[in-house]
Amino acid sequence: RTVARRLECLMRLIGGKGRIPDALALLGAGLDNRDNPGRAPSPTDPIVNNDAIGGILAYAGTVPRDDPRISPLLLDDAVLAQFPPTLLQASAGEYLLQDAQRFSARLTALERRNILSIWPGLPHVWHLFQASLPEAKAAVAEVARFLIATER
Repeated sequence: RTVARRLECLMRLIGGKGRIPDALALLGAGLDNRDNPGRAPSPTDPIVNNDAIGGILAYAGTVPRDDPRISPLLLDDAVLAQFPPTLLQASAGEYLLQDAQRFSARLTALERRNILSIWPGLPHVWHLFQASLPEAKAAVAEVARFLIATER
């Protein structure tokens, strides 16, 4: 499932006054899925680019790309102000790095605890390469430490 779908679930909990998770971890998150021809592709990210976003959004159906359910970066401040502590991990060379930086800045402006963890020289979702990248294990361990430290 996509990050947008997971965040949509969180938005429903916030809107419906459900129990909000103790913490949130977003890994290589696509948080702004609008058509953005001005966004420069990353020369070191062979996986995600302007062209790939359309395919990624096939699940959206008729929901417009500027809907916060598809582009969570566009969430209202009132919703973001209720976010749990959030860890954002991104590779320094990935196309979606700017999304993580902008989302982190919005959370910080709303005084929401968040950590932006940028990993150099790795592909998008390097976490999947546990067998060949020591950084994958280290990144997953960082997520585990963050989630455990923020348990209620």
